[in-house]
Amino acid sequence: MEASAVVVGVDGSVRGDMAAAWAAREAARRGLLLRVVYVSGEPEPEPEPEPEADPGRLWPPRPYCPATRIAARLTDEHPRLRAEVVVPRGAAVPSLLAHADRADMLVVGARGTGGSAGLPVGSVARGAVERARCPVVLVPMAPVDSGVDRRPAKVTLGLGGGELPASAVEFAFEAAVCRGAFLHAVHACAPPDGPAGPAEWAARVEEEQRVLSCHLRPWREKYSQVRVLEHVVLQRPAVALPQAAQFTELTVVGHRGAVLGPVVLSLLRHSRSPVAVVPG
Repeated sequence: MEASAVVVGVDGSVRGDMAAAWAAREAARRGLLLRVVYVSGEPEPEPEPEPEADPGRLWPPRPYCPATRIAARLTDEHPRLRAEVVVPRGAAVPSLLAHADRADMLVVGARGTGGSAGLPVGSVARGAVERARCPVVLVPMAPVDSGVDRRPAKVTLGLGGGELPASAVEFAFEAAVCRGAFLHAVHACAPPDGPAGPAEWAARVEEEQRVLSCHLRPWREKYSQVRVLEHVVLQRPAVALPQAAQFTELTVVGHRGAVLGPVVLSLLRHSRSPVAVVPG
């Protein structure tokens, strides 16, 4: 199994189609294999002999499978894209994780065909984020396209205080590079304790700005081609980051622990752009 791949989980829903379209664009940008995973309860047919075919084409064909139709359409839209279809049996989350174990990223719809419309993230997406060892990108129903409103391409890196997770910072810079986008690094932290005047607020912002600049300096030197906007906000991260992530192509946050925190859930509830959750 090829390690350098963008893996996308599809379930036959419109949301799955949205996730697959985003994953195909990302794989094409990065020159990676697109692996389309459709978890099925049906046994797979016996594989047919592989012909001398265009390596960008799907083989073996499985015309009955939604993933096959999706992959065929995406390779037509992206002529240089290489795609493969995997149809495992079993539970959705373990199956997706098994095929994304060493991948560059796993892409899923923020919600699938089931679940409540009021929930910001479905059970499969939540399970993938909480258990994956690779970055997981959650795609909303209608992801924003910066080309529509003609704003400059932007990747937002959300930092909620504390030590910056190196894996999330690197993922955000790489995403900016492959898009030719600028990076908006948002450091959200609590305001001063107790009553505080303008001088105390300004001093706190200046202190946090020094911390942010110090942490980002080696990354800015490594990715010198990326324009970086550093932004300190004295506000709870769960409130500040969704506001700062408006009109962005991708929001990147780090994740530690066994469950999704309020920052990620708030982003998923309010964001119109895909959210990449990177394990720390």
